[in-house]
Amino acid sequence: MPSPLHEQLLELLRTKPALAAELLCRATGLGLEPGTVAAARTGSQSFAQLRPPEYHADLVVELGWPCTELAIVVEVQLAADDDKHRSWPQYVATLWGRLRCPVWLLVVAVDAGVAAWCAQAIEMGGMRLRPVVVGPEDIPSITDAHIAREAPELAVLSALAHAPEPAGFTICKVAAEAVLSQRLPERYTCIDLMLSRLPAAARRALEDWMSATHEYQSELFRRLVDQGRAEGEAKGKAEAILAVLAARGITVPEPLAAKVRACRDPAELDRLLRRAVLVGAAEELRA
Repeated sequence: MPSPLHEQLLELLRTKPALAAELLCRATGLGLEPGTVAAARTGSQSFAQLRPPEYHADLVVELGWPCTELAIVVEVQLAADDDKHRSWPQYVATLWGRLRCPVWLLVVAVDAGVAAWCAQAIEMGGMRLRPVVVGPEDIPSITDAHIAREAPELAVLSALAHAPEPAGFTICKVAAEAVLSQRLPERYTCIDLMLSRLPAAARRALEDWMSATHEYQSELFRRLVDQGRAEGEAKGKAEAILAVLAARGITVPEPLAAKVRACRDPAELDRLLRRAVLVGAAEELRA
């Protein structure tokens, strides 16, 4: 089953197909007309044959209108997988035959080691397919808030790729500001994934920053959180955590609620209180 990170990276590219074209141009130096890039749209991801097996790419982006002038098969790769060396050529050949236009294979990998594996040429007995790979070194480190707001999807991609680096906190902070200000779909999932990729100290710093800014702008949230902190006791903080989740419409299973109420660690309760305004589901609270 695809991981949350895989699905979120894919969702960024699906939401903004032109981002795939921009990454391809950045990695290859390919020159595309602005109008061609602006017309980017998702295409069929199925590569069915007359007989099984049937292959499905992560994403297909078609450029040009009304006729497709160039197509991109987009794959998000989080680990080495030798089966891809058999399916990737199938994707490219089938799409080339279907659309009768140039087809590029673009692989996005946020881990440097995986990116190096993806960049290997695929030998097919007289023919060779070399994927265009966008790894961490090809993804810009966006630390400028204005640039992040102009391209929030790219900012999130930057954060996921560079979070473990020394500048990771700053990169994730401007990305979080961008997705919140632009109300990017799945913005809280994006932030949660950024937090998961940061080193522990940077993760706590970003959670603290968010606690003091965006996520407590709701008067209700501020009141609930302030009430829990003011009581200063484990019971009060635990109830504040559950109240914030309830106010956000998130149902908390009773076994999880019981664990929260039983917690007596002030630091852990403070962490859960910060998490309560970020998570999309109660099960993510203790991540």
